[in-house]
Amino acid sequence: MNTRNEWMVDHSDRLLALWDGSQGGTANCVRYARGLGRPIDNLWSEWEKFTDALHAAD
Repeated sequence: MNTRNEWMVDHSDRLLALWDGSQGGTANCVRYARGLGRPIDNLWSEWEKFTDALHAAD
């Protein structure tokens, strides 16, 4: 998985992440992208708002 993640970062100009801050594959990918100076958009907080709104509608 790390090889795949590194390939994706290597072939991109920007990283779009859905990362909750925990350790694991996504953290490794974000760390790698940061090391290369890639801009990173982490949409986790927007995702939480969206899922909270879905649950409130139930």
